[in-house]
Amino acid sequence: MWTLLCQTRLDRRLGGSDSDAFVESMTSAWITAPSRSLLSTPIFPRHGTDDAMVDVQLGREVRDVLSKVGFRVEWKEYLGAELEGHWIKVPEEVDDITAFLKRSTGSDK
Repeated sequence: MWTLLCQTRLDRRLGGSDSDAFVESMTSAWITAPSRSLLSTPIFPRHGTDDAMVDVQLGREVRDVLSKVGFRVEWKEYLGAELEGHWIKVPEEVDDITAFLKRSTGSDK
């Protein structure tokens, strides 16, 4: 996410109390006509609900920010992944990633 936000403004630092204004300032360049193809890129963020290392709420915030900016976001949460939820949930998550890629590329037809 940070890479996307900072692709045109490497001098900008993370932080501040007004996250909506921050995201808007960092993504305003994407809304121009040449950048619309970036916003049409489907995104499939996923997160373990029992992740002991990164709280699932952070993933939900990423989902919300990306949706607000205009990305096509397909969000999924998983319960019971290995390593205290901080890993890929097998086989469900792998199956969902495969299905997402097939839908996104049109190869599911």
